[in-house]
Amino acid sequence: NGELFNTVEQMPEPKGGIIELMKKIKYPEEARKAGIEGRVIVQFIVDKNGNVQNPQVIQGIGGGCDEEALRVIKSTVFTPGQQRGQDVNVNMTMPVVFRLQ
Repeated sequence: NGELFNTVEQMPEPKGGIIELMKKIKYPEEARKAGIEGRVIVQFIVDKNGNVQNPQVIQGIGGGCDEEALRVIKSTVFTPGQQRGQDVNVNMTMPVVFRLQ
């Protein structure tokens, strides 16, 4: 069953939590030098096995941040979304925040 959900009873979550996902981010040197900060919005599907499919940037900030956000999302394994006790495919949108220290 390849049905795709936008909202489910149990939404997918990154294994290790959002903090683990954020720890993987390497601030792009180009963005650091240019002082670029902000949120990159990535849309993707978490399949019933917890894998990321078809990630794409729907709102970017440039400076290499868009590519870095895609890299981090692609490398993340999620706990699958559940509907009525079954693992299902879920359409997700997630912000990846870039903040200079």
